[in-house]
Amino acid sequence: MKNRITLCLLSAVLSVSLVMPSVVWASGEDTSDFQSLEGEFDLEESFEETQEETGQEETQEPEPTQEPEPTQEPDLEPEFSQPAEETEEPVQEGFTEKEPAATESPESSEALSTTQGEWKEEDGKFWYDNGGGQRTKSDFQKIGKYRYYFDEEGYLATGWQNIEGNLYYFKATGGYGLRGRMFTGVQNINSRTFCFNSSGVLQTGWQKIDGKSYYFQMSGNAGTLGRMLTGWLKYGGEIYYLKQTGEKGVKGKMFTGKQRISGHTYYFNSEGKLQTGWQKIGSNNYYFKASGTYGVRGRMFTGVQNINSRTFYFNSSGVMQIGWQKISGKYFYFQMSGNAGTLGRMITGWLKYGGEIYYLKKYGEKGVKGRRLTGWNQIDKQVYYFSSSGKLQTGWQKIGSRTFYFKATGTYGVRGKMFTGWVTIGGNKYYFKRTGDFGTKGMRFQGGYKTIDGKRYYFDSNGVYRENPDNDGYVTDPVTGVRYRVESQYYTDPQIGSGSDQVTEEEFMAALLYTEAGDQGLEGQIMVAMTIYNRMMNNSFPSTMRLVVYAKSQFEVVSNGRLTDLLEGIRDNEKSALDKINNYDSMEAAKKAAVIYENYKSGKTSKRIIPGVSSLKNKDFDYVYFMTHDAFNGLGLDPSKCGVFKYKDHTFFRKWAY
Repeated sequence: MKNRITLCLLSAVLSVSLVMPSVVWASGEDTSDFQSLEGEFDLEESFEETQEETGQEETQEPEPTQEPEPTQEPDLEPEFSQPAEETEEPVQEGFTEKEPAATESPESSEALSTTQGEWKEEDGKFWYDNGGGQRTKSDFQKIGKYRYYFDEEGYLATGWQNIEGNLYYFKATGGYGLRGRMFTGVQNINSRTFCFNSSGVLQTGWQKIDGKSYYFQMSGNAGTLGRMLTGWLKYGGEIYYLKQTGEKGVKGKMFTGKQRISGHTYYFNSEGKLQTGWQKIGSNNYYFKASGTYGVRGRMFTGVQNINSRTFYFNSSGVMQIGWQKISGKYFYFQMSGNAGTLGRMITGWLKYGGEIYYLKKYGEKGVKGRRLTGWNQIDKQVYYFSSSGKLQTGWQKIGSRTFYFKATGTYGVRGKMFTGWVTIGGNKYYFKRTGDFGTKGMRFQGGYKTIDGKRYYFDSNGVYRENPDNDGYVTDPVTGVRYRVESQYYTDPQIGSGSDQVTEEEFMAALLYTEAGDQGLEGQIMVAMTIYNRMMNNSFPSTMRLVVYAKSQFEVVSNGRLTDLLEGIRDNEKSALDKINNYDSMEAAKKAAVIYENYKSGKTSKRIIPGVSSLKNKDFDYVYFMTHDAFNGLGLDPSKCGVFKYKDHTFFRKWAY
């Protein structure tokens, strides 16, 4: 029975690298969800069956879950494994004289009659009598519809034959006229598929057949050279995939577009090259694994993934997601603008969106990092409150049955932080609880007397502090027992202490020095600080720093509110306030003065020496008063009797004398 053979439609062989391609045989049935794989060939034999594809399963990212408070930022995806060693095709070797026999489909053994001659057999070998015993030797001969080849003795050639540098295949079995037929088109030989042109020459490399691209091995011996490859192929530095299973015309077809292989999705361009990294397909962005072995490299990412230390989110179809995304019941935000690698990255920290401020957790395990905060939260030692939709709350807020106040202005991290302790808001004094758990700490005191630091204060129903008979504006010195009248700020300015609503003694002194003498340089500010300490050691003055500073009509920066503003900024950790005391020598002056005071008070030194002032060299700085030159001159005091010392804009003196 005659066979119908579809001839190979030859096209220009795709660019062939000098380095032979390497092949990795993946296994497992592939289902092409995206590309049509229809098409047929007419073959003498059916395509061979292949083993099922198997491949190492890539670790998938789990859905985020809520975890305990994290300590460090993790990677959401492990590093890719190193690719396996690639097996290159061997260099083509010469063919052996004895070639394997072809396994053919059963065919009719009926002899092919011709008018030119007849088939004859001699010692099991076939030859063709052209008439009068004439034989064709070392040449092709067309007999009927088919071409044959006869060796140098005129016997019929079968199987693989190397003729003048080209490889052919002639049918190895059958009766007269069947055996020895030259193969053309796509043929199955010993469970391998080959392609021969219309002249019977074996084809290698890339071949286009019925509009589809296939690849045939370019090296090897007879029986391997020219075989059709399937599975993963590395060629010219690029990776391709040739369909491993299927019907005639489907198996071996080069994949293009988005394809599903062994449970994973890959993307091949129009030339069949495997694409990796960021890819825009249509209007959507995808990411395909950039490294790894065959079958691992190029896998499409889904879920939460870490790429170059940034976190992205891809839906189940691999499309990168942007904006707000709900993952396992939690909200995350992915950047909505930028280029590949920044567009779609997970945002952490403070976020302003739609006029509202949110906070996305900076650290944590998968599913924790980047999560939008709600309710009570402590961030960088400050307490904030976010609504159920994650919006930062500011100003007055009633949470449960309690009232709190959150800073209404400022930069990220300053705005929205909860106030504690004494706070002046709109000209009224309030007190917010300094200690406790979330929901208790920061609550406003209101409705009656409250004891704070051992003293009783009265607050009305709105929480406003009100003067009362128990507080007549006088404070008793804890050492001398003397009662001093004080400015109202004594009660409401940030107190000296270690609480979140307090300032340290050094910060308090630095704030006073900046507001009172910030333009007098380091030495001038040390002198002002020492007058405060000298008063504290003099029984004619209060014994505590706060009483010295807040005593009635002593420091204008107290009564005009400048000191209050700076102390509140320091308490609130505002950069502008901290810069003032640190950049104008105020903090350094406070520290140096404290050392001079402690050494003198403890007896380690006998003099209070101001460093860097030549006119005071080795002299004890024992002054207890200071004011501007104009203020001193306006009092009519006797400079010599007062013991005056002048430095820059200040007059320092020991006593009042006319």
